[in-house]
Amino acid sequence: MLDDNTRNRLCADDFERSFDNMCEYVNNVAASAGWNDSPANVGELLMLVVTELAEATEELRKPIADRSRVIDAWAVEEEIADAVIRLMHLSKRMNWDVGGAIVKKARYNETRSYR
Repeated sequence: MLDDNTRNRLCADDFERSFDNMCEYVNNVAASAGWNDSPANVGELLMLVVTELAEATEELRKPIADRSRVIDAWAVEEEIADAVIRLMHLSKRMNWDVGGAIVKKARYNETRSYR
């Protein structure tokens, strides 16, 4: 039986590997669509992430005229997925270790006090 620390470490290692593999896949798809044909404009690529998050927010803000409408979770999830995909693409293009940074940040957050 694994203790919690070992289980968490293995989970983090698996996440980092999977994240890196997904970044590679996302970058390959983006490259095949022409997104890597010119030098990366980091500011522009980050603003595309913001745009996807704004689209997710718009899905949440759509009016509920008769109160019978529920939030379209798929539409929100899809826009958030687009934002993550754009971040993965940027991370691969810039050769940034975002998967490793996520693991390090999550571990650091464990040490923070209750808000």
